[in-house]
Amino acid sequence: MEMQESPPKMSVFIVVLLTLFFSMSALLPQTGTAEMISDGSDGSFHPLQNTTIDLAGKNVFNFTTITIPEGVRVGFINSFDNAPVYFLATDDIIIDGTLDLRGGLSKKWFAGPGGLRGWIGGSS
Repeated sequence: MEMQESPPKMSVFIVVLLTLFFSMSALLPQTGTAEMISDGSDGSFHPLQNTTIDLAGKNVFNFTTITIPEGVRVGFINSFDNAPVYFLATDDIIIDGTLDLRGGLSKKWFAGPGGLRGWIGGSS
């Protein structure tokens, strides 16, 4: 009767450890550069009062600068395709006010920009 040699236990441990290491590294944040760059075609965005932007037909905004002053709220009416909103700028972005991405009470019953579709939103 021929005996088969079993693999050393340390080798099995190392293989399992390396497999875990490489599979967990995929979950770590990755560094890189932005894929979207503003061309500035929408000019400067500097609302002086509360503003609601309808995202129907447009979800990418190419500003030169973005300044939302303290006390000013910028909200959105989501589009039917539920695409995320992109505020891009060629220069400074200063948000001292509120950039409101909540679903809130919407006539369209959708969540906020890029969010999952749901039922009527609201506050508790």
